[in-house]
Amino acid sequence: MYLDIGGDVILHWEEIIVIMDFKPWHYSPYNQSLLQAVTQKAEIKDLAFGQPKSYVVTKGDIYISPISVTTLKKRITFT
Repeated sequence: MYLDIGGDVILHWEEIIVIMDFKPWHYSPYNQSLLQAVTQKAEIKDLAFGQPKSYVVTKGDIYISPISVTTLKKRITFT
């Protein structure tokens, strides 16, 4: 099963570790420090071009997606 997360990126569902809402996660000071630590081992790929809705975390990368968590969940459910 594959998931289109925006920006012409399609991931196999087994690659995905977690999908998180952008706003509550991004603005937390604790999560900012966690994000900085994770970026030492993973690359952040911004697919949102100024309209971030979610983070999609995989084994090797963190994607900033323009698609909401709700929509991504529906896409996983329907495929």
